[in-house]
Amino acid sequence: MLRSLVGSEMCIRDRYQRRVREVWRAMSLEAELIEFEQSRADLHWHLGANMETWVKQFDSGQDQALGLLLAKHLKIIGQHEFRQVLRKMHQWLLAQPGVELDKVVFSSFAYGKSGALVQYYYRTSNWLHYCQNIPFNSIGDPKSADGHPKRQHMPDPDTLVVLDDFVGEGSEAMNYFQLCKKELQRYKRVFYMTVVGFEHGIQNIQDLHPEVTVKAHYVERKLFDPCNSTFTEPVKLQLQGFLNKYQHRVYPDADMDPDTPYRKPGVAHAFGYHAGESMIGFFYNTQSNTLPIFWSVYKGWTPIFQRFDSYNRPEKHCHDPVSYTHLTLPTKRIV
Repeated sequence: MLRSLVGSEMCIRDRYQRRVREVWRAMSLEAELIEFEQSRADLHWHLGANMETWVKQFDSGQDQALGLLLAKHLKIIGQHEFRQVLRKMHQWLLAQPGVELDKVVFSSFAYGKSGALVQYYYRTSNWLHYCQNIPFNSIGDPKSADGHPKRQHMPDPDTLVVLDDFVGEGSEAMNYFQLCKKELQRYKRVFYMTVVGFEHGIQNIQDLHPEVTVKAHYVERKLFDPCNSTFTEPVKLQLQGFLNKYQHRVYPDADMDPDTPYRKPGVAHAFGYHAGESMIGFFYNTQSNTLPIFWSVYKGWTPIFQRFDSYNRPEKHCHDPVSYTHLTLPTKRIV
């Protein structure tokens, strides 16, 4: 009987200790969330989901702390900053030798992609006439872009500016410039201007296409680059293990793009598309190069900055705007 009583006391004690640990973890998480919201108040109006909902998807207190640590260093470029950056980029362009604004045409790489949006915001932020904007397939003959009468009376352009929002490895830009090498020869100057660019991606483009001047307003490095001092090397290793642990829940290579079998395996990575390791997002969308724990909706994962793309579509109520977390009002905690 004594043994039975001792055993019961031990069970009661273990349950009590477990409960104490659970309460302590909840209090610690609450404190970390409050600290996050105080330190990153700038993110509030960009958040698409309650941070508590997002962070509780991670399995342990340690994983939750690592998720919040990464979120603290995520940069989201809002609309106001975006327009300011585009104005500064325009000032830089006008200061380049030989550039005359009435002989400049602006373009972007593809229809329906973010470059076209940058092109629009650049034009409206700098009060340019839309006839100075052309689709990329018209760079060989800018005056044939459409039938607007003003276009026919504009000076023959001698400067081409290709606009973009983000350069990772630089592969898209290199491919497009290679395809249009002949058309580029009609211009005295070709600029490729982007809001954000990885240092190595910019160098890749310049090495392959020295005829193109590449300008990025923000020059960044990959998160785990040895020269990136955001985190110490031991913390980087810990974060890499954490991201690899959750890849199967947010961005598994086998499932994320089944409709395009021509893509090479391995493009979906725990660190983002082609292991992008980006910590950048924009008010209108999040880059696929950015860590997928932030933007994925795979198998019901709740993102804080959803990426809108054909392969990252919510499985349920996919036509219901409420399911697109980026469009819903954020839930603000009382601190």
